[in-house]
Amino acid sequence: MQELLGIFFISDAGSHKKVSILLGPYSYSSAILFINTIQDYKFGQLVDEPTGGKSGQTGAIQFSKMPNTGLTMIVPRFYLERPKGGGGRSL
Repeated sequence: MQELLGIFFISDAGSHKKVSILLGPYSYSSAILFINTIQDYKFGQLVDEPTGGKSGQTGAIQFSKMPNTGLTMIVPRFYLERPKGGGGRSL
């Protein structure tokens, strides 16, 4: 048995069985990142409704104080793009 990204592919006479991933409108954040990987590398098939979330996401935040106004700006520290590119598309 080979573990790859939390999915177990079971070898049966030299073939690998793929899995189906159930998703819906409440699938978000890390679930979308997981779904991107499954879809882009064809590890399995996606079943159900689109998530409505963006495939490219940001992570962690940092605060910056604007020197002239004193306003605090919140910006992401990094951007997570699909393994095969094309960030920003809805799933």
